[in-house]
Amino acid sequence: MSQRLKCPQSIKSLPINLKRQKQREQRKLNNGVGKNRKKNQKKLRKKGILKNEDFEWQELQALISATESELKTILENEPVLADIPYDISPEELEGQIALAKGSGMTIYIQRDGLSTLTIVVSCEI
Repeated sequence: MSQRLKCPQSIKSLPINLKRQKQREQRKLNNGVGKNRKKNQKKLRKKGILKNEDFEWQELQALISATESELKTILENEPVLADIPYDISPEELEGQIALAKGSGMTIYIQRDGLSTLTIVVSCEI
């Protein structure tokens, strides 16, 4: 860690490296607010907003993981829904419901040298 310059010299008379060091130290003391106060205060406000967004993002991720775990528990405990994965997309779920109701069909597409594709199509009347 660098030592602070304690001499009362004016910044203009210092060599460029010491001048910049002194300016950095002053910015640290003022929480990042230097000569251009308005610009730097805008930056500080933006940092505060970003911290708030990070907190909101963390809350959202916690809510998503709690919902997924609860959904996983419900799907595991219900015998009718046991074969449905917890991270199923809405389209896949609609296809599974259509198959269960009898208004859907499964199409198997065999590709040369590749795996077979399984597509569920819902046929609504």
